[in-house]
Amino acid sequence: MQCYGYDDDLVIITEDACGRPYCVQSKYIMDVLDDWRGEAMMCPANDARVFLAIHNNNPINPHLYTDWASLMEYLKEMVCR
Repeated sequence: MQCYGYDDDLVIITEDACGRPYCVQSKYIMDVLDDWRGEAMMCPANDARVFLAIHNNNPINPHLYTDWASLMEYLKEMVCR
């Protein structure tokens, strides 16, 4: 059993190409956005399901996104505010 605390991090539970869940965690939203726009070493396919997204210890409303790409677009808008 393991327990983790993420404090003010961005935490996203998503799925890999085989449909297995995994966690993407980052201190900064821009790090995830840069990876998504770049080589996508940590990011899944744009149509990957997102099971949970949390930022600053607050869940992001799942009605604001439908998949990985739409969550990234939402986060991009959030950073630009």
